[in-house]
Amino acid sequence: MLGVPSATIFRQLHNMVEEGLVEAEGKEIGPGTHFHFVSNYREDLERALADRQPPGVLQAQQPVLFVESTGLLDLARALAPGDVAATVVWAAQLHDDTFVLGLDRKSGAIARGRLRTALEAAGVACRAGSVSEVYPAKAWNDFLAAVRAAAL
Repeated sequence: MLGVPSATIFRQLHNMVEEGLVEAEGKEIGPGTHFHFVSNYREDLERALADRQPPGVLQAQQPVLFVESTGLLDLARALAPGDVAATVVWAAQLHDDTFVLGLDRKSGAIARGRLRTALEAAGVACRAGSVSEVYPAKAWNDFLAAVRAAAL
């Protein structure tokens, strides 16, 4: 989290562990420790994220990942840790093993990087992008007409 002192984040994580919201990997909590939401809280978070954006609806400035895998098991294993997959708000299957993953617009670069790294480590090819503009049908047709007119 940019702009937030690390001591503040560390304190917040300690509070969340004490409240039973998250669990730390390993016995010692310190720099580099990974944390995971406790199962029932992860499900609540996933429901809340799903409610924020309907599946398949693109939003301007929304990050997306195009992923292609030679096997669905690689994809499933890479996305098993809930914290890695938490940035995915919807997924669309294009054909066999090609997917578009819509990511939360508020997800940070670190969370998106962890997601992409997990996928690539599992042998899943990724191409990142973001939605620059969403055109309703009329606006799309107007855009194309303007391009054609400019070409004359």
